[in-house]
Amino acid sequence: LHLSIRRQRQMCIRDRLGAEQDVIVYDGAGVSVDSPEFRQVVDQAVAAARSVEGAREVTSPYDVGGEQMVSPNDRGVAVGLVGIDGDMADRAMVARTLQHELSRFETAQIKVAVTGYSLIQNDATEIQNSDAQRAEMIGIPVALILLVIALGAVTAAVVPCLLYTSDAADE
Repeated sequence: LHLSIRRQRQMCIRDRLGAEQDVIVYDGAGVSVDSPEFRQVVDQAVAAARSVEGAREVTSPYDVGGEQMVSPNDRGVAVGLVGIDGDMADRAMVARTLQHELSRFETAQIKVAVTGYSLIQNDATEIQNSDAQRAEMIGIPVALILLVIALGAVTAAVVPCLLYTSDAADE
């Protein structure tokens, strides 16, 4: 019974917010959520997030019941939710767009950031691609040197490298 109720809650959240729920973090660094400046940044960011195609539902800490989304300690940090629908590739693109759009509303005192599964995956993919490119830039010259040493001739060593390069270009 407990799992059934939990599953029903998850389905209700998914139906309302979409397949993925990300968090928008507003950090006032000394500026209270009660200030007009903070409110303006949040309102602009929420409006921008709602205009992003693929963002299904966007909540604000100023919505009814949103008081729970404000840090009780210093009242300088608040969060909102954004739901994203679509397959993994669509969600990754929507998350990237959200991140770009919301970063425009940061001020010197108020930071706006988005976090969630797709954004973390986007960052991990960028790091992996960068690492792979760096490894190839180091690995190919090292392999060429080793082939020259092992085969004793530059021509014999260059042939496998040319085959690798042409095969990589075909992909």
